[in-house]
Amino acid sequence: MSTHPHRFGPGNFDLEARDCAHSYTGGVVDIPFPRSVRDRLLADGLAEQQRWARNSDSITFRVRSHEDVEHAVWLKRLSYLRYALKAASDRTGLDEQADDLRLNPQ
Repeated sequence: MSTHPHRFGPGNFDLEARDCAHSYTGGVVDIPFPRSVRDRLLADGLAEQQRWARNSDSITFRVRSHEDVEHAVWLKRLSYLRYALKAASDRTGLDEQADDLRLNPQ
């Protein structure tokens, strides 16, 4: 995972040139997901629709408290894991990371 400044805020989070998350000034995080994952996150109240492009596959999450920071990290880890699993030739350690996220089977 690498980070670099983003033109609208503190940073982008990338994995092998894949965009995993954007953090913006003011505690806003946008994260791209496959439509099915995005829909589940929205349905479970774990994120909001992307604030600028309502029909995009990205979600928005607003950090307002310490608990929100933990949830934002969880969302970023979920995004990272999705890309890491797609790119991995060896899944050693990645399955344990998935278990740590305590994902809903759906």
